[in-house]
Amino acid sequence: MRIEDLERILIQVLRSGLAQVKTAVGQTGEWIYVDYPRMDCKMPRISLTLTSSIQSPLGIGAEVDATGGTLGVLEETVFDIDIWIHRTNKTTGLTPVRAGTSLRDFIADEIVSLFLSSRATFNAQSDEIIDVEKIGEMPIPYDEEKEIFRKTITIRVTHKRLY
Repeated sequence: MRIEDLERILIQVLRSGLAQVKTAVGQTGEWIYVDYPRMDCKMPRISLTLTSSIQSPLGIGAEVDATGGTLGVLEETVFDIDIWIHRTNKTTGLTPVRAGTSLRDFIADEIVSLFLSSRATFNAQSDEIIDVEKIGEMPIPYDEEKEIFRKTITIRVTHKRLY
């Protein structure tokens, strides 16, 4: 599976799985994108960024005789998912009302739960996706100048790639 195709699947799962959260935080347009958001965009925002990708042969000589090609590799692709919350963002229609670090952590927990519960969805969208796992989570210090709360979730997607 190509990286671009994998990004599309991850974004699609995030957008459909976080539809209720999108409404609760007052977003009316798309709010989940590949790459970091600009500072003048409407917050909150979620970004997906490729950080690394390592390949290893699927077998001796990596000959797989698949329809997509004859060379097969096992690829571990790592992505950072960043949650960006402006100081003025808060939820509506949820109890309790969340803002600041509480809202940032709530969205992060929803993303982690979504990925862990969507393993069957990933497999249904592509038989080349083997597993999705969270490998880290890190809060970023509050940006006083831009008034932004951030958190980065790191996930690893193990998938097949045929050439």
